[in-house]
Amino acid sequence: MVAGAAVAETMDGDKSKISITWSDVAIVVTIDPQWRRAVELRGIRAWLLHFPESKRAPPGVQQFLADLDRTTTCYGSVISPSYDGEGKVVKFLKAMVEPSGGFFFTYQSFYSSSGEHIAGIDGDPSALGGKDDD
Repeated sequence: MVAGAAVAETMDGDKSKISITWSDVAIVVTIDPQWRRAVELRGIRAWLLHFPESKRAPPGVQQFLADLDRTTTCYGSVISPSYDGEGKVVKFLKAMVEPSGGFFFTYQSFYSSSGEHIAGIDGDPSALGGKDDD
């Protein structure tokens, strides 16, 4: 999953930080056991309400909202300098999230665990790992 990368784990208080560094890109994933689940889920729903009904009505968006209460864990990540053209970061993120059926929030959009665009800002990539990610 992280071939050719240096991997390090550190603690920042009660938060775990996992750093994965390749020669051209790095990602730091933070796992916060104290994340405010109710606040975050309420915020996601409120953010989606800013979009017109036509953007919230598609079946994929409705399924995302129906499944949102199953969310139990939140991983934060910072990618430097940005998504890499080879797709190493996207492959890592998908491998981390797909088994749970989770989702991503990146750019200004939500993406399924397989990287397909669910809802968000017009102009964001239609899928993570596509040619418009580099």
